[in-house]
Amino acid sequence: MNSRLKRKLSADYWRRKRRKVRRRATDHAYEAAVAALQPNDTCVDLGANIGDITAEMVASGATVHAFEPDPYAYSRLSERFGGRVNVVLVNAVAGLRNGQVQLYRTPGFADDPEMLSQSSSVFEDKLNVDSTTALLVTEVDVLRYLMEIGSDIAILKMDIEGAEVPILEKLLDHPVARRIALIFVETHETRIPSLTDRTKALRRGVRFLRHPRVYLNWR
Repeated sequence: MNSRLKRKLSADYWRRKRRKVRRRATDHAYEAAVAALQPNDTCVDLGANIGDITAEMVASGATVHAFEPDPYAYSRLSERFGGRVNVVLVNAVAGLRNGQVQLYRTPGFADDPEMLSQSSSVFEDKLNVDSTTALLVTEVDVLRYLMEIGSDIAILKMDIEGAEVPILEKLLDHPVARRIALIFVETHETRIPSLTDRTKALRRGVRFLRHPRVYLNWR
């Protein structure tokens, strides 16, 4: 093996190792944050899907605002939490305006909707969606929504298949950000190459941010 290849392999190894360490630290921070929730706390779950993360937050007695646009996933979410006094269900895409938007599903969605509904996205260029399967869904201006909640937000979780990037770009300069303690985000630049540079810029921007504290290596 030549020295140049050795250096490349070594760099890739340490890059993967650093990523794994950051992800582990983020998981620990998330677990600690959920464990510390109190009944008077407020959380927001953007991209709730069928509600597994919502359930973890709800167990504390905290109020959880759960957004889910995919009709299949929202029906499951409603079955689990409809009628719960500390759960607010929002059948919509978290976005930057009020209106309607196209939602794209993964090929073969009907074969395993519970699994594949996790990948539904408003980004047509996402590598694992089928642009011919677009659904028209409601979009809610999430910055306005967060302002209207009126209380501080203990945890804001974002797993919204690419939409996290434009929202975070606006949110971090918005007054409501001062009312959010912790933000946990799963990014999707490996599936949406058009977001690679913007995601890198976000990582640089939040690196030393302390309020809100933003974790971009979640899950």
